[in-house]
Amino acid sequence: MVGAQMRILIFVFLMFTALLAQSEPQNVFDLGAAIRAGDEIRQAEELHALRIDAAKIQLQRDRMRMQAETELLQEQREAIARQSRSEQRVEPQYSTPTLPPNYSDRLLGTFLARIKYRRYRWTDFDEVVFAEELQVSDDMVALMNESRYTADIVYYLGNNPEVSSTISKMPLPKAGRAIYEIEELIISEGEIQE
Repeated sequence: MVGAQMRILIFVFLMFTALLAQSEPQNVFDLGAAIRAGDEIRQAEELHALRIDAAKIQLQRDRMRMQAETELLQEQREAIARQSRSEQRVEPQYSTPTLPPNYSDRLLGTFLARIKYRRYRWTDFDEVVFAEELQVSDDMVALMNESRYTADIVYYLGNNPEVSSTISKMPLPKAGRAIYEIEELIISEGEIQE
């Protein structure tokens, strides 16, 4: 509707201008001037349509860019959140045991009491845990005695004697971390059942 009114106004203006430009007034309609005026109107409309199309394309590009930036920011927020959650994980601090007299006997007594209720879960528990080739240091026993899952940890070590041998040669802080990681592994695999 607005385009049609605009055409009429331009046509009237051009016709009026053409009439004023002529030195003699003529009563004859100038068909050539009307055609030129119509062509100019069409060209103006086409130019206007091209500008609108260009604006639409630019708007769509801006939307796509903003969406990509939003997705990137969301991914960065999630990565930061994952990193902060992993940094907040607190590892237990094992205290360094002092060695009183009969230390090994006391450790063994505590160890046997700790495994008493969970050893029934495995039919081969005694063969695996008390095998002669299994290397378990007194420090490892003391560290395992700190866990609720002593039987599960020692059974894991019995089935993985190379891991047990490696841990038995570690300094106490590293051995504590390794025992803790075994406990977390067993829990994460869902092998611990109450």
